[in-house]
Amino acid sequence: MSRRSRIVAIVLAGAVSLGMSATSGSAAPAAFPSDRGGTGNAAVPVLDWGPCGDDFGGSEGPPGATFSCAWATVPLDYDRTQGQTLRIALKRLEASQPTRRIGTLFINPGGPGGSGVDFASFAWALFPQDVLDRFDVVGFDPRGVARSNPLVCFRSFQQLDNVFGGVPAFPLTRSEYRTVDAAYTTYTSLCERNGGPVLDHMSTADVARDLDLLRRAVGDRGLTYAGYSYGTQLGSVYANLFPGNVRALVVDGVLDPVAWTTGRSAADRRLPFSSRLGSDLGASASLGQFFSLCGRAGPDVCALAAQGDPRTVYDATLAALRRKGPVEVDFGDGPEPVSYQDVVGASLGTFYSPYGWGDLASGVSLVAAAVGVAPVAATSPSSPAAAAASAFAKREPMPQTFEGFEGVACSDSVNPTSREAWWDAGIARDALAPYFGRAWTWASAGCATWPGRADDRYTGPWTAKTSAPVLVVGNTYDPATPYAGAQTVTRLLAGSRLLTVAGWGHTSLGYSTCATTVVGRYLVSRVLPVQGTRCSFDDVPFEDAGSAAARATDARAAGIERARAIVLSGLPRAPRR
Repeated sequence: MSRRSRIVAIVLAGAVSLGMSATSGSAAPAAFPSDRGGTGNAAVPVLDWGPCGDDFGGSEGPPGATFSCAWATVPLDYDRTQGQTLRIALKRLEASQPTRRIGTLFINPGGPGGSGVDFASFAWALFPQDVLDRFDVVGFDPRGVARSNPLVCFRSFQQLDNVFGGVPAFPLTRSEYRTVDAAYTTYTSLCERNGGPVLDHMSTADVARDLDLLRRAVGDRGLTYAGYSYGTQLGSVYANLFPGNVRALVVDGVLDPVAWTTGRSAADRRLPFSSRLGSDLGASASLGQFFSLCGRAGPDVCALAAQGDPRTVYDATLAALRRKGPVEVDFGDGPEPVSYQDVVGASLGTFYSPYGWGDLASGVSLVAAAVGVAPVAATSPSSPAAAAASAFAKREPMPQTFEGFEGVACSDSVNPTSREAWWDAGIARDALAPYFGRAWTWASAGCATWPGRADDRYTGPWTAKTSAPVLVVGNTYDPATPYAGAQTVTRLLAGSRLLTVAGWGHTSLGYSTCATTVVGRYLVSRVLPVQGTRCSFDDVPFEDAGSAAARATDARAAGIERARAIVLSGLPRAPRR
């Protein structure tokens, strides 16, 4: 697909000291009477593992990594398990010490709409060696996504261009609202016309049922799972549908499952789900850190600090863009139009990682000069245009980004049926979280007229007692899944344990050696961190220049970066030209 978002996503791993305590009970989980997953008499898939062809991304990896791929057949509708079926694509990184193999670790990168198959291609970069020694790591494309009977609304790139070309990511004026509303109405009409049977069967609950069949297919008595971003919602749903089948379950970058589905009140049910989540508050907190750390770094490192107070310059620049509309800015490849929405999108995308914040500052400084807020200061970092180019780079989305997101999210959640509710909620949320309230609210705009109906979705309760405790990981400054989501899930799931990670970015994946070590030990030995354990990111924004060269030549860092690009597929969509 062709959504463009101006972001930078460079990643690396890091470390801090920690303490741990053993979980109670190391026996294989028994089947709990409370399991309510509902796979009925569905047949357990037979997995015929074989070489991964180009359709599965090949066998990319370091020397010694062995990949294999397979298809799994599952019911389209778990109320009619002998009826129509779907094919689920799987990719496996085989355990490097098969004689010591514990079982299979299933992984999900989020989105929704992210490809687990693509994610598995970089599993060798994401987990400690002990995990890679002891587990087959398996990623799968959820039903309706990527290779697994994908929901396809647009028949061609040209059709997508015709619908969303030039449409802003979110509207600021009533004229823009009419443009956005018309585009989404056309888009969802195409989904109704072209979507096919999978349109009504893409809820997270159905993916969780598929996951339990896959667990049985690989021969594991209990599920071992790590989910990131939206993948945490899949983890929460699985834990509540199949509480007795949990061996070890990690959720990192955690969504509040109540907010995602229904909200907590009648008033919540009248809001778009993306307003209920509080992602805008997480992004706003990250922006505050951007200003603070930029000022601390000073004008030699942060271009905005060379122009004055960073917050003042940023606010004045965005205010000017709202008044004047897009301005021409040269990032090194000639002038191009930059809008208010572009700067908000670039900011949000940059905050997904602790790296590249200096590039964002350079980019905003050039926009500030273009709108006449402040000249580019002589003391600003060298080559500001070159630095800004990475923060404002055009990122083409992964295929099927639109349908994969709405197909799942709109199926799971209660939403208003008029996009006027998005207009009102965007204004209200922007008052609470300036700049990002509208951006996150309008991320779910397709749900107003979404034609799918998921009768088997799961909307709670969320308080099941799992057969093994869940490890919940939350960053203190996450622009997409705020720390509050991790706290909520920890309270809901009895016996779960919260690992707090002090840092900046979406999920801890690849950013904290401490967190990676804690997660690895839990997955292998089911040992929880001591209550109150805190980890830290290895790098601080604006202080990462010394590690940039090392990251550029490090194979593991490159693997992490590519894996995180899949996690980034869940960003609110930006305008396309």
